[in-house]
Amino acid sequence: MSLISTELKFYASENMSSGDTGTVGGAIDTTRRIIFDDYVLCNTPNASGGDGTLRYQSTNNADSGVTVNIYGRNSQGSLISESNNVGNSGVSVTGTTIFERILWASLASHNYDIKINDSAGNNIITLESGVTGILRPFINIASQPNNDYTAYSKVFLKNTNTTYALLNAAFIETADPTTYLTFALEDAINDSGTTTNRITAPTALEIGPSGFSNNTKTLLEQTDAGILDLDPGDSIGVWLKISIPSGAAAVKSTYTLSMSGQVI
Repeated sequence: MSLISTELKFYASENMSSGDTGTVGGAIDTTRRIIFDDYVLCNTPNASGGDGTLRYQSTNNADSGVTVNIYGRNSQGSLISESNNVGNSGVSVTGTTIFERILWASLASHNYDIKINDSAGNNIITLESGVTGILRPFINIASQPNNDYTAYSKVFLKNTNTTYALLNAAFIETADPTTYLTFALEDAINDSGTTTNRITAPTALEIGPSGFSNNTKTLLEQTDAGILDLDPGDSIGVWLKISIPSGAAAVKSTYTLSMSGQVI
């Protein structure tokens, strides 16, 4: 009886603005995931001997011809994109665009896993059945020359196990190399709270009493109903806050949240 890490998945919220206007947050969107399979290759697609181009392949012939769209940046920092049909099972389609980093991937409906690899054959992204996109929480975030810049985004962590709850669930920040990010838990399970736009903080009515910090947070402490466990099929919204100092240089980095708990 166990709950393995792959059954605790990060998903997007309904509204993840790429600009400073427009509602942010909402309910969980289980068609879009947040975490890439290999964040190192996502940040540097040529890190393992590849040349920055990509390979597209479905695990079943039924998806042949489905178009995958990739968005990223080139070595000059400009936004670039590529659209390619996936190959039949066992046959990959070779992309021609050279990516310095990948920002997000999207496609229409499909029935089987679609894999996106680097040119050396290493897997960067897997879009499983039912998932039509995978993206970063903060896209097009940039420092300002004369002012600090703060933005917010909302993601969800869902227990996809159909039998077991994660007992005494706790959220732990395990890595923040830039020290720019903090997080807050939403104040209710499966909540759909929003904020006006990505530069406006969610109100105290939307998040748990601890607010934004780097500290470990438990469901029991942060939810209004004193929820202790993350039950099968349930999810908890996680608000992320990024605070970039004025004039900060461009950087490629990562941010890691993890969960702890028990399964009986």
